[in-house]
Amino acid sequence: MTHLHTISAELHTGMLVLAFISISIKIIGDKLGRFPKVTQVLEQTAYVSALSGLIFLIVSAITGLTSTWPKEALLASPLVLNKILFTEFAIVFWTIFLLIRWKYGADLWKSLKLKTLYVSMATGGFLSITLTGSMGGHLAKNESLLDLFLHRAGINTHAVFILSETWIISILAFVFSILIVSILLRKKYRYYKTRDGALQGP
Repeated sequence: MTHLHTISAELHTGMLVLAFISISIKIIGDKLGRFPKVTQVLEQTAYVSALSGLIFLIVSAITGLTSTWPKEALLASPLVLNKILFTEFAIVFWTIFLLIRWKYGADLWKSLKLKTLYVSMATGGFLSITLTGSMGGHLAKNESLLDLFLHRAGINTHAVFILSETWIISILAFVFSILIVSILLRKKYRYYKTRDGALQGP
C-alpha cells in the first residue's frame, strides 16, 4: 500500500499540473488569437488530465491515511492535518472544475463568468496541490523546494491553520455563491440554447 501511495501521489501531481498548464496555455492562445486547433486539444487534455488526476488524488489520500504512519501519529501532527485540509480543498476545486466542464462542455468558454469560474477552480486546485506537495516533501525528507517562497509569504505549514468564524462564514458564503451562480448560468445557457434552436427551426 505504501508503494501505491507513492505512485498515486506522483501521478495525481503530474496530471493535475498538466491540466492547469493546458488551461493556462489555452487562455494565452485565445487572447493572442493563435493556434486554435492546438488550444482546442489542450482544452480537452485539461479535462481528461483533471479527471485522471482527481481519481489518483483520492487514491493517494486514502492510501496515505491507511498505509503510512499509525493514524494516531498522523492526526497528532499539525503538518499532516494541514496536508489533509489542503487535500480536501484540492478535491473540492477539481471536482467543481470537472462538473462545470461536464455540464457545459466547450461552450463554457463563450461565457465570461463561467470561464472565470472555471479557471478560478483550476487555479485553486493547482495552488492546493502545490502546498500539499510541499508538505509531503517535509514529511518524506524534511524539506521542500517551496520553503523559500512560503517563508517569505509568512506561511508556516508546521502550524495548524485554525480559521476564525469570519473566515468560515466567508468560505461558506463563497461556496454557496458558486453554487448559485452555476445554477443561474445553467438556466441561462439552457434558455439561449432553446431560443437559438427555435429561431433556426427544423
